Amino acid sequence: MAKTIEAGAVQNEQTLNNQEQFFLKYRKQILMLIARGATMELLNYMDKMVSFDDIMHRTSVNSSDYTFRAFTQLLREFPHEREVQWYAKKLDITPKYLSEICKERSGKSASE
Repeated sequence: MAKTIEAGAVQNEQTLNNQEQFFLKYRKQILMLIARGATMELLNYMDKMVSFDDIMHRTSVNSSDYTFRAFTQLLREFPHEREVQWYAKKLDITPKYLSEICKERSGKSASE
């Protein structure tokens, strides 16, 4: 009976060591997957909140809204005069499109 208990304890110890080795071997991948899952959950939550705000305010947010906000942020960060082309390049859009967005949102072109 003592030998059976001892053999079981050795087997349990070997199983534990195998599990520890598995975890150590794949620890980085496991942690990356956990982090990705948490990030996806956070993004999903944020997406639901933006959608909820849009519904509550009965407005829709489109890419030109974000672009105009980004442009005004650039104007605050870089207040010295720059060419429209410089701002458009930073936003990865054409100067013409930037001016159209500004005209639509503020009534003024990007150069004004």
